[in-house]
Amino acid sequence: MKIRFPSLILPPVWPHEESKRDPVPASDYDNNGADIIARHMLLDGFRSWGIVVYRCTYKSDSDWEEFMRRLIFHVNHTLEYADGLDLLDYFKPTVMDDKRRFDGVSPAIVRDYFNQWARTACETEQGMPFDCASQGMSARYRLCIMVDEEALQSVLNIPPEDVDGYNPNAFVILIEGQWKPG
Repeated sequence: MKIRFPSLILPPVWPHEESKRDPVPASDYDNNGADIIARHMLLDGFRSWGIVVYRCTYKSDSDWEEFMRRLIFHVNHTLEYADGLDLLDYFKPTVMDDKRRFDGVSPAIVRDYFNQWARTACETEQGMPFDCASQGMSARYRLCIMVDEEALQSVLNIPPEDVDGYNPNAFVILIEGQWKPG
């Protein structure tokens, strides 16, 4: 049985049910990344998913392109492992790329821009008010990623043959929209 949304078909997902994906690479339903994304979309009533990425370094366009290539590769690789390539049809990452606004800015500035964007984007993209979307399970209107030069280089320093694995030295800056600088 499938539940149908406009332009979206997702498996019914409840905490007590097993994964609808076959085979399930993860040991249980709660650890399968594709099932988690599908469940959050279903519970939130979202038609798309994907994180918002803020480009905050402009030293090299080719470095940025390689970073984005690796990010998309990682999403594809993770979904393939979780038997969730069907979710790519709903994957809509948003990249904020404006040198005048974002070059060298602080996480607090990115948070302010993100919150401004999220207030209108959830209505446009999902057809729901920000107050509902920001309380949902999905990260799209609650969290964003900031990539400054240090974060960019940490990802690019991963040897190409190791991009599909875990690297403790690579990072991006995750910003919660409700974060208040201390």
